[in-house]
Amino acid sequence: MRISLEERIGKIMNRTRRFKALNGARGEYSRIVDKIAIYDENGKQVDCCVIQTDDDGREYYCPSNPHDKFGLFADKPKDAIECIRNGLGDGFQQSKLFGFTMEHVVRFIDREYGEEIRRKTIEGWKDTKFAYGVKFSYLNSFSSGRLVMKNKTLMGWDDDTKDVLSFDNEEDATLFIKKVNEKASNYCEEYGALKRTGDNDWDYEHIFKPFFNRIEGRREYGRSSVYWNAFRGLHEERENGKANYEMEVVQIVKAE
Repeated sequence: MRISLEERIGKIMNRTRRFKALNGARGEYSRIVDKIAIYDENGKQVDCCVIQTDDDGREYYCPSNPHDKFGLFADKPKDAIECIRNGLGDGFQQSKLFGFTMEHVVRFIDREYGEEIRRKTIEGWKDTKFAYGVKFSYLNSFSSGRLVMKNKTLMGWDDDTKDVLSFDNEEDATLFIKKVNEKASNYCEEYGALKRTGDNDWDYEHIFKPFFNRIEGRREYGRSSVYWNAFRGLHEERENGKANYEMEVVQIVKAE
C-alpha cells in the first residue's frame, strides 16, 4: 500500500541523535564535526547530516530528499515544498560549486526559530503551482544544463521563464524526451547514409548544409534547437563510444 509523503516523513523523523564524528576528509582537512542521525519508527537510521552554522550562529542541517534516489533537491522545488509542509525542513538554501547551483532544504536545531521560518516559507509558497519541464545537458560540460522552451529551443540568457515548455505530469515530459531522442536517432541514420564526394567544401555546401537545415528548428533557431543538440550529441556519442548528453524531467514552477 502506498503511503503519503506526510506519513513517510513521520516515520523518518521518529527519533534523532546528535553526536560527534570525523567529517570524512583526509589529511589536514580532517576534523571532528557535529552530526545528527535520523531514525525511523523501527529504530533504523535513515539519514545522517552534518550540523552547520549560518551567519547568525544558528545551527541547522540539510536532510535528504526521500523522493529522490540520491537524496537531492536539485531541480525539485515541488519535493522541497512538500517536505517543508510536512515537517522535514524549514526553508531553502542555495550554494554554488564549480558553476553548479546546489539546492538544499534546511532544518534548524532551534525548533522555535525553525517553525517560524517554516511558517513563512509555507505562506510564501502557498499559491505556487508546479509543473514538469525537460532539461538538456552535455555530460562533458560544466553547465548544469538548459531547459527546453515552448519553441523547442534550449533556454538562453534572455529568455523568459514563462516561455519554458511545461507538462502537467511526469509521463508526458518523459514521452517528449523519447520523441526527441527518436528523431535524433533518425537524423543520425540519414546523416550516415549521405553520399560524400571527398571534397569537404563542396560536400558541406551541397550535401551537409541542406541536410542540417532539414533538422527541426535548425533553420529558424540555429544551434539552440533541441533537435539539433540531440542529433549532435547522439552523433558524437556514436563516434566516440560514450554518452555525450542527457535529457531529464525536472520540476518547475508553473508560470501564470
